[in-house]
Amino acid sequence: MTCRACAGPSTGPGRRHPRDLRGHRTATRHPGGRDAQQGSHRPREAGLCVEGAPGTEIHPEVAPRPGDVVVTKRRAGAFSGSDLDVVLRARGIDSLVLTGIATGAVVLSALCRANDLDFGLTVLSCLDTDPEVHRVLVERLFPRWADVVTVDAWAESVSSPAT
Repeated sequence: MTCRACAGPSTGPGRRHPRDLRGHRTATRHPGGRDAQQGSHRPREAGLCVEGAPGTEIHPEVAPRPGDVVVTKRRAGAFSGSDLDVVLRARGIDSLVLTGIATGAVVLSALCRANDLDFGLTVLSCLDTDPEVHRVLVERLFPRWADVVTVDAWAESVSSPAT
């Protein structure tokens, strides 16, 4: 399988490490709440990702399997307004691999909070809509808190037998 965001290899079906938590998340907001206000340039006030709206569902190619965890995300950061920290801690997970298509928003927010929560962190250097923001983050800021690697290097490391 190939990562649709960066065209790099993904771990693919049946290639999960036994301790991996295959987490699925949906980015939604409560319909009709403060987050659903219209007329703002801020996503949460523009009503983007309203719960149940098109585009908030999990893509069928990566649909949860029995036993997988689904965390509903209500803000840009994976930890804000969700029970992700509790879910991870309950399973003894203390290290995370972060990636995404919005380095300067979603990945940055998740990384900041995960760092504050003392998770071991790896960031996959993928892409962003603003190449300069991406470059500054993955070259200057992210290495302060996480190992930053390419998708290819990470995929090779998880597919190689442990020594």
